[in-house]
Amino acid sequence: MSTEAVKWAMDDAPMLLTEKGRPDTTARHVLQALAEHAHKNGTSAHPSNRRLQYRTGYDERTIRRALRRLEGGGLIAADGTVGGRQRWNLAMHLIRPESDWTDLEAAEEQMRKAAAERVRRHRAKRVTDSAPVTETDSECVTGTDVTDSAPVRNGLGVRYETDVTHSESVRNALSAPRTIRNHPTTEPSENHHHPDALPNLPAVPASAEADERPAWLRQLQDALSANGINVPWTFKGDEDLLLRNDVQRLGIPVMVRFAVQAAQGAQRGPFSSRFFYPGWRSIPTPVDPNVIPMQPKTRQQQETDSWFDRAMARAQARDEQRKEIS
Repeated sequence: MSTEAVKWAMDDAPMLLTEKGRPDTTARHVLQALAEHAHKNGTSAHPSNRRLQYRTGYDERTIRRALRRLEGGGLIAADGTVGGRQRWNLAMHLIRPESDWTDLEAAEEQMRKAAAERVRRHRAKRVTDSAPVTETDSECVTGTDVTDSAPVRNGLGVRYETDVTHSESVRNALSAPRTIRNHPTTEPSENHHHPDALPNLPAVPASAEADERPAWLRQLQDALSANGINVPWTFKGDEDLLLRNDVQRLGIPVMVRFAVQAAQGAQRGPFSSRFFYPGWRSIPTPVDPNVIPMQPKTRQQQETDSWFDRAMARAQARDEQRKEIS
């Protein structure tokens, strides 16, 4: 085996391309296996096709087609036969252009920029505009600290919320199946006029001001609010059922500790309650301290149990024999 020929086949030989313009890796692999049997100057490489199959793992037809492509590309040339095997000379004077390496670097840089652009677009979608809403196209939008009438809330499945961040993504979220707000809204006094309030809104009846949140959700929201986490609460699909299962499985203190740590580690802070759902579901169920786990038996205990079982089996066999004799 020649180190020079192998190095040329691996690094310096021109790369053949397929019909689709992609690197011909099969021919490259066969060329490297062929170079292991060549002299220092690349001549007299005559391994059998069976040897090339053994080295590369390709079948015989694949080996023959790869040799024809290498010969057609000028990388190898036939030079008679030796012992019934074809002898090949490697064209070690051919060197691949340096642009192959620069093209790889450019492609890698392009992939890096594309990945950075995808991250930037993803983050841009999460940024919300804080400008207040002054016009609405329908009666189903709630302004800052202003709650729409009860029939519209019941039609949309929307419940109470403290603050609403006005952006396209949040306005579209009003059509979500359920939105639960932290605290019941309070009706402003007659002398109070909010600059962004919509005119001629009907008054909210006293019955609609009742807190309709489940007890477990109210306790969780109150615990998070006590730790400085106040976010809009929204559910999609069966997320409310999964959250209730997490409360029963983990307990509110564990969920609050996790939420505080997640909020402190977030770059932009939590934008809604859905920020915490995946993390809560990933927390493993705590082990009950009252349950003592069963310890695995040692090898000595297993051998003792096996010996005891055999002894009991022999004793039962002797008893059966005595009964038969008697």
